[in-house]
Amino acid sequence: RRISQHVQHAGRVLVLGASGGTGYVATQLAKARNLHVTAVCSSRNAAFVKGLGADVVLAYDQMDVVETLLAGDKFDMVFDSVTSVDAADTNYEERLNGVVDGTYVHFGGPVVDWARVHILRYFGHDLFPKGRRLFWIRFPGSGGVLAKLAELCDSPDETVELKVTVSKTFPLSTKGLQVSGEL
Repeated sequence: RRISQHVQHAGRVLVLGASGGTGYVATQLAKARNLHVTAVCSSRNAAFVKGLGADVVLAYDQMDVVETLLAGDKFDMVFDSVTSVDAADTNYEERLNGVVDGTYVHFGGPVVDWARVHILRYFGHDLFPKGRRLFWIRFPGSGGVLAKLAELCDSPDETVELKVTVSKTFPLSTKGLQVSGEL
């Protein structure tokens, strides 16, 4: 099912981790579909995310983002590329209960979500909470999945192009891999 089917026309989308590799693409795709985008990132990256087209940018290091979001309007969709099983990451999904009035798209996720998706796939039983799904993309041998991702790039304005930003490059070597992991 296409992600765009989950969002009403002129809907409201929240992108958590909007300046990261997944979030900055999600921000642009949402704007290409003429959606209202509220983006969460650090203050250091706020201008970058605003330049991607976000309507509202919330800097998590300058305000209590959860409090601000809970006090505002609900969203038709949330793209969460921050919440993970790592205790160091903010668990927005638990803290933003009631903010989403539609679909919560979580990139990554705890082991229980992977179990739920396999139960759905192999047995047809949907154990996800209402409005929640787990999407994933594998790259090795996954041309069909990448073609589906390309479909998500369709927009009412065929001239829309995704901005690609490369902040740093590393040599394809053991040393390059070690240095990239230190970021």
